[in-house]
Amino acid sequence: AALAGLALALIYGRQAVHIAAKGRLETGSVYGVSDGGDTEAACTGPHTALIATNHKTGTVMALNVANSARKDLKKAGLELSFSPHNWPGFGVTGGSPHSRVLAFVREPHATVVSGALYHKFTTEDWTHRPFREHKDTHARMAEAARCGLLEGAPPRLDETLQQYMRRAPTRDGLLLEAVRALSNGLASVHRQIMAALEDARSGKARIALACLEWTAEETCYTRTWSLAAEHLASGMCLAERRSRAGEALRLHAAKRSSFASSEATKERAKHSTSNSLHLKDGLEKELRDLDSTSPVLRGALARLQAEVPCGALAALDGGGCPAEAGELLSGEALLRWWEGAAGRRLAPLWGASADGDGDHHALLPPMPYCSGAEDAGATAAHKDKRAAEAASTNKIKPKTALGAERCDGL
Repeated sequence: AALAGLALALIYGRQAVHIAAKGRLETGSVYGVSDGGDTEAACTGPHTALIATNHKTGTVMALNVANSARKDLKKAGLELSFSPHNWPGFGVTGGSPHSRVLAFVREPHATVVSGALYHKFTTEDWTHRPFREHKDTHARMAEAARCGLLEGAPPRLDETLQQYMRRAPTRDGLLLEAVRALSNGLASVHRQIMAALEDARSGKARIALACLEWTAEETCYTRTWSLAAEHLASGMCLAERRSRAGEALRLHAAKRSSFASSEATKERAKHSTSNSLHLKDGLEKELRDLDSTSPVLRGALARLQAEVPCGALAALDGGGCPAEAGELLSGEALLRWWEGAAGRRLAPLWGASADGDGDHHALLPPMPYCSGAEDAGATAAHKDKRAAEAASTNKIKPKTALGAERCDGL
C-alpha cells in the first residue's frame, strides 16, 4: 500500500512537470497560435488538449486513460496534458483556439462522502501530516468546537487528518471533509464550471464538462469517452488527424476501462469507495441535513450543487448519461443547461456574483460562527433541531466513528 501511494505521488509529480513545461507558449499571438482555417498552413502552433480532474472526481480513471493514450495521440499530432486536482485555466494550452479541455466534475455531496470514506484508509502522504500543516481547516473546526457545533473533540494540531477521521463522530468527520473540500477540490470544480461558461458565452466550445457519474455503467462509460475523444480532437485543423486522434483516445479508453481490464479494476479499487455503497445513501442524507443546519456551512454544498450538472440535477436524458443527448456540456449545450437550471439555483455563493465570479474561497461562509446575534441564533437553531431529532427517536444519537470498515468505489 505504501509503495502504491509512492507510485501515485511520482505519477502526479511527473504530470505536474509535464504541465509546467507546457505552461507558456513563446508566440506573438494572444492565443499562442493563429486561428486559421482547415489547412496545414493555418496551423502554425501545437495542437494541445488537457484532461482536468478534481479530488474524488475520477482522477485515477482519467490518468490511466491519458497515460495509455499519450504516445499514440502525439503521433497523430495532439499533445495531451493531464491536471489532477487543480484548475490551471488555459495556461497549459496557451489559450489557443485549437486547444481543448475536458473537465470531470461530480455532485458535491457525493464528492464529500466519498472523500470522507477514502481518507480513513488512503496512503496518500498529505493525510498523514499533522493539522499544523492544515491550518485553515483546523481553524474552522476549532471555531466550530468553540461554538458548540461538534459532537466530539476537535482535531489537535499534532494529530493527522487520517487519525482524526478515524476517531471522529460521523457528523464531525463529514463536516471536516466538507470544509476541506469546499476550500480545495470543490472550489476547483466551481472554477472549471465558471471557466466553461465564460468560454461558451464568448461563442467558443473549448471546455467541455463530463460527470463522473456518467462512467459508472459500461455503456455510458463508453459513450462518455467517445464524446470526450471527439471533443479533445476537435481543435485539430485537418480532418484526417482529428479522426486518428479521436480513434486513438477511444481505443485507449476502452483498453483502460475497469469493465474490460482486471488491472484497471484493481487500480481503481485502491482509490475508490464503491465497496461502501451501503453506507453512502445514509451519509449523504446526513450531510445534506448538516449542510442546511450548520452555521459552518449554511447551505454551501446546496448552492454549489445547483451549479453542477450531475446527480439529481443532471441536464441530460437517460438518467444523466450523455448517450441519448449525444453531447457533453460545452458551448451551446452548456448554455442551454445553465439557462434551464436557472430556476433551481439558489442565492450566489458567499462573496460571489450571480454568475459565480469572485474569490473561490468564498464558497465557505466567514467565521466567526457564534459571535453575533444572527450567528448565535443560527447556532441555537442548530442545537434545537439536533435535540428534537434525538427526542423523536427517544434516544441520544450515538457518537460512532465514520464507517468502521475499510471502504473501496467512485
